[in-house]
Amino acid sequence: MKNLKYQLIGLWVLISFCSFGQELAGFKQQIEVAKETKTEFYQVSDLLLMSGSTPKIANAPKNAQYFDYNSATAKTLFAADSKVTEYVSLKISAPTGGNDWTLDLVEVPSSFYTYLVTTSSGKGYQGSKTKQRHYRGVVRGREKESLVSISMYEKELMGIVSIHKEGNYNLGKLENSTTHLIYRDLDLETKPKFSCATSSKSGAKYKPKVLRNNTKNFMVNTECLDIYLETEEDIFQDLGSVADVESYILGLFNQVATIYANERITMRVSELRIWDSPETYDGDLECNGNNYVLTDFQDATNAINGDLGQLLTFRLGGGVAAGFNGLCNPDINQRLSVAGIDNTFSNIPTYSWSVYVMTHELGHLLGSRHTHACVWNGNNTAIDGCGECQEPAIINDLCDNITCDNCVRPASPADGGTIMSYCHQDDVGINFQLGFGQQPGDVIRNSVANAACVDLCEVCSANSLLITQAVIAQQVSDEQVNDLIIASNQVLPGGEINYYAGNSVTLINGFHAQQGSAAYIAIAPCNLNPVVVVQRKTQSNIKVGTRTNHTQTLHLYPNPTKGTFTIVIPTNLSGISPENQRIGIFNLSGTQVMNMEVNAGEQIKVNLSGNPKGIYLVKYFSGNQVIVKKVVYN
Repeated sequence: MKNLKYQLIGLWVLISFCSFGQELAGFKQQIEVAKETKTEFYQVSDLLLMSGSTPKIANAPKNAQYFDYNSATAKTLFAADSKVTEYVSLKISAPTGGNDWTLDLVEVPSSFYTYLVTTSSGKGYQGSKTKQRHYRGVVRGREKESLVSISMYEKELMGIVSIHKEGNYNLGKLENSTTHLIYRDLDLETKPKFSCATSSKSGAKYKPKVLRNNTKNFMVNTECLDIYLETEEDIFQDLGSVADVESYILGLFNQVATIYANERITMRVSELRIWDSPETYDGDLECNGNNYVLTDFQDATNAINGDLGQLLTFRLGGGVAAGFNGLCNPDINQRLSVAGIDNTFSNIPTYSWSVYVMTHELGHLLGSRHTHACVWNGNNTAIDGCGECQEPAIINDLCDNITCDNCVRPASPADGGTIMSYCHQDDVGINFQLGFGQQPGDVIRNSVANAACVDLCEVCSANSLLITQAVIAQQVSDEQVNDLIIASNQVLPGGEINYYAGNSVTLINGFHAQQGSAAYIAIAPCNLNPVVVVQRKTQSNIKVGTRTNHTQTLHLYPNPTKGTFTIVIPTNLSGISPENQRIGIFNLSGTQVMNMEVNAGEQIKVNLSGNPKGIYLVKYFSGNQVIVKKVVYN
């Protein structure tokens, strides 16, 4: 029988855990816990073999290393039991000429593979991990100063290794070749050009408390941001097939999601819509009358299967976001962005460039301004001086002439810029390991923490978790994992923790839930409704209670379903009228198979028996608000 464990663990564990200094991202914690518990890592040393020759390519980056991809090794990994390959140690030659790198990796959460693929020609299917594996992790020996994202396929690998004070190393296949290379993006002789804009007025300055680290603790399996991605036909024409578009975009998105996961924010693709036939998006990114690509995207979109949406294209360089208030915005237009990405530059893969643009534009929709805008530090000054203009705090319209020098211009950061900066225009570049930086990161975390419309992840994103960060007053730390939680943190008066694990919760030296705090701890399966919990308050009685269900957004369970599932209607969703609410269920052809009026907080039992098995979209309508969820009937 599985039991709660309130015990002390040996000093060797305590010393190792306490040496972190600060809370690590969830996937990094998984790797550390796996090492401490002697979990076996699947060893891969021959996936990338040093190439016997150096290809002749124009504008080749200096210090690049060239490899041949061992497809047999990849196929062996794919054929192995998924539990065996959850943790991987990948050895590759470093482009710096030093010691080989060992990349310690953990596979992405299973929910990463639950996306839906649809095409303009009417096809649709559920994503799977059959021919792909996506991983996140660190460089061994440089765990605190590195960030790694790797995507493996049968015939190629793509990824980024980002190291503090060094920059971003791109790892991928040369165009029209089987040869792979790894190089640092700062070593490209010619850099891709980038322009970024927002299409609406920015009229609000940040409140000082938003710029402080006052948001609740995030875990990789609490709120899940569902991202709807759409690709223009040019990407399909360039890559050649729907499957190739899927592989490329999901590989890019793994890198985007890894950056957000390092900020303790979970993202996943809810739907990838691929234009495999001509579309009508012909606008550009400039202020040019009606010929504006974001307007094209907005005019064609009246609902999305996700919290935020992004149009991807190869034909434009740069990006544009609708504004800085996209999450839970009842106006669908304000939840959209466009990213001009690159497949290659002079036949060289430039993943870090595309990842930067995608991550940057989503960062705007989540509330962040540029770091060179005069809105930071609590006194409307800039964080850095990268770029050509210190943007004003208030921008009335994208097409207005923006005045520059609105505040003192700081120096460019010596160690590289963060995601919301323009430091790609300076010699210092962008360093993904730095993430968003403290203030933009807090703005984004605050946006997600206060978003009532964002759903919970429906499956645990981690097997294990180490918790060391204190929970202060008014913070809530929700953590749920498949296997075990080890906690040594302080819970201060007014703070709350909710720790759910499939097998054990262990409290080690240093854990203290103080009088006036709330601690809910349970051995519970990974779902949205843990059953009986134990409430433990230090210096107080242990009580038994139940956890209040989240009903601020639309929930479906079980999902996938064998036929019957439950829809939980929101009870308190901002912008939703309690009247005139209804649910529609549609197949992928757009045919409505069910329609019903509903009430706030109601739980609806739905039976799809008699309908073909497959993917269905559940749409919740209230006024001009539409929430779309996917359910899999198998």
